[in-house]
Amino acid sequence: SFFAFDPHETGGVHLAVGDLDGDGREEIVVGSGKGTLPRIRVYDGKGRMLHEFFLGAQFSSVGVTPVVADIDGDGKEEILVPSSPF
Repeated sequence: SFFAFDPHETGGVHLAVGDLDGDGREEIVVGSGKGTLPRIRVYDGKGRMLHEFFLGAQFSSVGVTPVVADIDGDGKEEILVPSSPF
């Protein structure tokens, strides 16, 4: 187990999993919770952070809910972020 973000952030997290690099192993995609800076972090199966993306400088009232899907048919899944929660 690991903390995807600072354990003092109390807005929760949003999770998705998918094979983002086509190696046959799923990565863990974590979106920040409400009341935090909107960002996504990608972790490998051992909890090592591989990437971090900031989606703006304003605090989010709803958090970031990532979705993972292969939208271009190349065998690698992409990270999608809806403009509002679903």
